[in-house]
Amino acid sequence: MRKISFITSLMMLLVFHSCKMDNEILDVNEKTREIIGESYFNDRSSNEGMIVLGAKLNDPYRYETMLRAQNELLNERSYGYIPPLRSTYKYVRVLPVDEYYLDLIKADTNIVFFDYPLHYEIASMGTYYHDPSIADSLPTWQYCVIPSNYSFPVGVKFELIYDLYFPPEVSDDTFYTDLEERAFKITGNLDENYTRASSWRPSATIKAYDDVVEGYIPLHGVKVIARRFTKVKEGLTDEKGYCVVNGTFKYPVNYSIKWERAYWDIRSGAIWQAYTDGPKIRGKWTLNIDKGSKSLMFATIHRAAYKFYYGNCLGLRRPILSIGKTKIHYKDSYGTGVYWGNWSILGILPDIKIWGKKSDGTYKETNYVYGTTIHELGHQSHALHIGTINFWQNTKFIYESWATAVEWKLTNHHYNVELAKNASCVNYNHENGHQLWTNSAINIEYTPVFIDLIDDFNQANVYGSDYINDEITGYSLSYIQNKILDDTYGLHSLSLSLKANKKGNTTDSSIHNLLLKYYGHGF
Repeated sequence: MRKISFITSLMMLLVFHSCKMDNEILDVNEKTREIIGESYFNDRSSNEGMIVLGAKLNDPYRYETMLRAQNELLNERSYGYIPPLRSTYKYVRVLPVDEYYLDLIKADTNIVFFDYPLHYEIASMGTYYHDPSIADSLPTWQYCVIPSNYSFPVGVKFELIYDLYFPPEVSDDTFYTDLEERAFKITGNLDENYTRASSWRPSATIKAYDDVVEGYIPLHGVKVIARRFTKVKEGLTDEKGYCVVNGTFKYPVNYSIKWERAYWDIRSGAIWQAYTDGPKIRGKWTLNIDKGSKSLMFATIHRAAYKFYYGNCLGLRRPILSIGKTKIHYKDSYGTGVYWGNWSILGILPDIKIWGKKSDGTYKETNYVYGTTIHELGHQSHALHIGTINFWQNTKFIYESWATAVEWKLTNHHYNVELAKNASCVNYNHENGHQLWTNSAINIEYTPVFIDLIDDFNQANVYGSDYINDEITGYSLSYIQNKILDDTYGLHSLSLSLKANKKGNTTDSSIHNLLLKYYGHGF
């Protein structure tokens, strides 16, 4: 796909699109601007903008500094036998030429990559960073710490910034404690009120506000990073939102969240890695992500992605790509959601875009951002299940109605089952199950046809004869996915597939009644 010409790519973009609402289908001129224009990449209107770098730092973990600290100590006192200090790690940067190479290096999840340099002060933390010397349309430098004997994949070039030495994490051995302290002193990094303390292991509890719950809920599977200069440790939060990182420190650390996992990457803008900054402290980080922020949108997208990729997705195929990871672009403006496809054409476009604001500029409720993310991941799951070519041969009626059902069922399951201990969630019905669809619906392809196979509510009996006569119940998402969707491309093939795979008390007559009002729309 990396060799597709610009014109071919543009033509493909005009055809291959799927979105949550009709008014978010972009016209030719807007898409062209988004591909080649500045507006696609600039998402700097929010106060939570780009990270601002300060002065260059003097890293105490630099190998030459540690070597100097060792020599000074051995000249001053006797420790007995001390093994020679050898550089154990390298601090490097990599410039991926495109998204393909970015995916290639990030395939190794043992390495923590940063978009910003670790040897500079952060003067002002934001939600993303992109080196000003790199075109906004290209990935920025990736900074990381690697073992000295580490090899990047073939074709990936890196620059050595400097060699590192990290004292072993062995209780509070006198020499190595003295060594680290002296290196911090040499580099001017000992706090004025410094007093020697024992090693400690950073931990965190991360929660985020939810509008349905009307309170804070734990975030499961969040990558929390604790860092001091180039010493980097990480941990993943459990179901209570709690984690302990995989290493110890003797000094305060800088905490942060990097909104990515092995299968997906949340971006603040088109290509910028999304971050949430934390404090520099010696102790536990307790974070409640509040309303009215990009970080809450990142957290909500993460919740939906975590359910689909790692949690209970009710038997649906998880949208795991065979190469690379799904790029989810959070857009801090008015809109809904778009699924582009399972690739990033020209190394520019993300796979999914989620808009987080209403028309009045305020942030959307979290349940709608959650549902939109599930909806777009539902498209990706569908495409992976039946094949991308087959997916785009479906009528919009089929693929949008299916994603609507996935959104409805998984979002309701999240609130009514997984969060059911909260009274606010007990009677939650996401988007009202789309039961109010009629022939005059504005977004006419977003129908409850698959929802009606699952629920036990006949809207015609309640709202009247203008609504769907739904006499069918008892199907599940996984049954529909595995028995119905494979041979379904439009309304006629859906009818045939339903009749060939009837479940429970379903009859040909009830299938006819269910589908009757969809005829005449070209579905």
